[in-house]
Amino acid sequence: MAFNMDKLEQQREKFTKPKLAIKECNKRLQKQPKDPYLLAWKFELLGKADRDEASAICHNLCNRTPPITDSRLLWYIYFSTCDAKSFYRESFNSAGKDLQALWLNAAKTVKRKSEKGHIFHTLFELAARLDCWEDAQWALLNLRKEFPDKSKYFFSYIIATQLSAQKHGTLGQTSASSLASNLAYRFLSNAIKNSSVSLGSPDKISTARELRLVCQVYRKQGRGKELVDLLTNPDNQVRPIMDKNPLEFTRIVLDTMEEERMWASLWDYCLGLLPQSMTSGKEKNSEEAPKGTIQAATDWKIWKCLMDATSHLPETRKEFMTDNIFCLFLDESYSPPREFFSAWMTFAAKYSKAIPLLQICQRFWDRFYTFNCCFDDLRYFVEMLEPKNRKIFQSYASNAARSASPKVDEKQSWATWLQAEINALKFDYLLSISRPKRPKKNILEKFIRTCLLIYQVGDRFGLENHHDTGVLAVMGLVKLHYVDIQTSKRPSQRFLLQAASLLRSLTSGDKGNQNRPIVLLSIRLHTLLGLGSVALAQYSQVRTKEILHETISHLLLTRISVTHPFDSKPPSSPRTIQPDSELDLAIRAFSRTIDKLNDFLGHDFEMFHYDQTSEICDLKNRLTFSLVKHIWILERRRIARLKGVPCDEEDLDFVERNLDNLFDHRDFSVIPNFESSRSPPFDDFLSPNSYPGYDWFAHFAIVDETCSILAREPAMISSTETRIGLIKNARACPQTSLTPFEGFLSTGWHLLHIITSEVVQDQKPAQGTTSQMVEDLRQWLTSLRQLFKTWFIESEDSEASADIGGKYIMPSAFLQHGFQCLEVLQAAIKLCDTAISYLKQKSHPLKENLTKGDVEKVMGVIDDIYASIQRFARNRVDVVRRDGVKALAAQLQYGPTGEALRDVLTEGERAVFPKEYANSAEDAWTGILKVKLR
Repeated sequence: MAFNMDKLEQQREKFTKPKLAIKECNKRLQKQPKDPYLLAWKFELLGKADRDEASAICHNLCNRTPPITDSRLLWYIYFSTCDAKSFYRESFNSAGKDLQALWLNAAKTVKRKSEKGHIFHTLFELAARLDCWEDAQWALLNLRKEFPDKSKYFFSYIIATQLSAQKHGTLGQTSASSLASNLAYRFLSNAIKNSSVSLGSPDKISTARELRLVCQVYRKQGRGKELVDLLTNPDNQVRPIMDKNPLEFTRIVLDTMEEERMWASLWDYCLGLLPQSMTSGKEKNSEEAPKGTIQAATDWKIWKCLMDATSHLPETRKEFMTDNIFCLFLDESYSPPREFFSAWMTFAAKYSKAIPLLQICQRFWDRFYTFNCCFDDLRYFVEMLEPKNRKIFQSYASNAARSASPKVDEKQSWATWLQAEINALKFDYLLSISRPKRPKKNILEKFIRTCLLIYQVGDRFGLENHHDTGVLAVMGLVKLHYVDIQTSKRPSQRFLLQAASLLRSLTSGDKGNQNRPIVLLSIRLHTLLGLGSVALAQYSQVRTKEILHETISHLLLTRISVTHPFDSKPPSSPRTIQPDSELDLAIRAFSRTIDKLNDFLGHDFEMFHYDQTSEICDLKNRLTFSLVKHIWILERRRIARLKGVPCDEEDLDFVERNLDNLFDHRDFSVIPNFESSRSPPFDDFLSPNSYPGYDWFAHFAIVDETCSILAREPAMISSTETRIGLIKNARACPQTSLTPFEGFLSTGWHLLHIITSEVVQDQKPAQGTTSQMVEDLRQWLTSLRQLFKTWFIESEDSEASADIGGKYIMPSAFLQHGFQCLEVLQAAIKLCDTAISYLKQKSHPLKENLTKGDVEKVMGVIDDIYASIQRFARNRVDVVRRDGVKALAAQLQYGPTGEALRDVLTEGERAVFPKEYANSAEDAWTGILKVKLR
């Protein structure tokens, strides 16, 4: 019975296990030895098992007579080839010459042009999806031969050639990259020259899409100056295209001039845009500008470029600019926009002496103090003022806010007053709390009470912007916590708990639930307090697109494996909280997004947009080589080991072979921040330890390798070349992102890696003997044991001296230390068990260098540390269960801030929050008890 693709698909679904599938395939081949569908199936099955035989089958399929013409079978063979290459972690730009011959022979066999076109369309779409741009380029070359009059094939060929050049470059194929790059440039240059040719010519620039492609390729190739010349001196064919899309191509000129550091040209170009826009603004002040037109006066990009150019030009040009630009915009008949003021303040802060910066700041305040943007626009310039002038401005802003008294019955009037008060409070925080090295406690308490009073007014009138006063109160409480640590003999977590409970109240209800920055702030604070289950429950409130998993998920998932690795079900949550599932969701979000981008690239050639392809490929590349994605894979594997379950091998499909250049797109500015420029951002106060960077990833990738060897499972990094590159690049990092305790543990991990390599992989140590290395490990473990004993004693002393102190809620650092230590102990005990099993054998090479007694000494220290950690965690759990709720409720009401907070929280919240926090604290320490050594 003849086979076809439908029947082949049925067999593949029926026989999912490779051994059974190859058996069935061979059985059928005995009856039909030349059937291309069966041979293609066998090729796929052997592609990841026997490369030599698979290659021979593929060669025969590609050169068989008669040629294969079924486009689905062609697709299947090509995909199987690329899939096998990816399985062996190969980097490639083409499936190979044999595969090109396969498609070419198929095209030669069919007679109609439409059929030939379908074959090469199919190849292009598949090659583009699989990032094989050399094959995509080749497919388009053949399409151009078949359809020479279609301009889309011509310009698609150019972008495919450019992308092929870039791919060759990443593979280190310099000659091929240069050849393809020059080819793309030559075709575009000719297209520009052909602009005056008759309308029927396909290789000419006649649309915005085509001109956009020119801009992209020229900038990618570093031909920015040539592009600027083309766009600033356009010919009669290019000019109409630019006139129809002035905003887009103006921005391209600005960006390119900045990239090429053409400061004088950039200054002149901006100078030509601004006065014309000002005149237009006077004439059409009340009219909305047509979509796509340039409104330079309200376009910060133009003002910013002008400022950047100014900073690189001689003084005479700067004075000229002041006289001829700012003075024009200060005409009484024109109302200057925000962008003008920002540029004016930028200039005045650095160069101008004609008008004091203080006066400009005051004029800006008078104009925009009822807008939310006011503080962000002014903050850096106010800090540049002299101390005396800063006080003058602070007083000026406070008096202006107080004078904006609202009308009793008008909600909008109250909203305007509230925004003025919020802006004034932000400057109070900036200048009186953030700038001083140690703000005074009474100032902080007064500030917090004021914020909470204004918050209540805003809440009473249902004003949307009143949440900002609550955030300011939270920031004040966090700062008060650090002042308390520095000055109090009995420091505790009470002020952080008060801040956390206020955030819980702020994020309740529909309006708070939708305020993403405040929800993320709450997540960070609860994570700092070690209340992981509360933070995880709140993360479900963060309604975000999948693409944002890369930018904001670090606020919850950073070091989640050592803060809250186990599942839990808080009483207030309808679902079980699963950290592993959150990581899995974040990891697979990358895959889903890349699949969607592939659909744009290769779903249907009729929908292919060559002017968007470069940007889509850049985004796809950044997601593929995302540092966050690879860190989350590590975190998920660490959780699996702490739980004592096998790691998910499917995650390894997302690990790239070349990890030299990983992209980091985490958004560290998403947390509200009103801090001084000389102070760390507010997020740093919620994250005492730095976020993991490339060096952290490299370190724990090597740790993962050690653990994988001991667990007899595939490691995340399987290539020696990749491992060497990771270590080399990590050492080149300017600063470490390991915490101090992670740095201390790195010594133990290093010893474990060396000993594991010798005991399990039979590699000789670079220095010393195995017994010496094991003794070094024992001594290091002894120092670890002593370190934990010291911490436990200090913790007990702290509890004894604190009236309602920190024995119920302890910072997440304590949890991290516990889980990180258990992670080391698990690896160490597996190593010892492996060594013992070898030493029990009648003859084993390890017996020459190691004795059972050496290993048992290490095991004794491991058991001692493990038992002490378990005792401490069990004590935590008992204490919280006994009287945690009552003590936590007392902490929420402590001091003047607790009294002020009492008027903000509802009675239900005051009753529920302590119970939830006690439950979460108990859950966190119970996680320590769930970790087993074996």
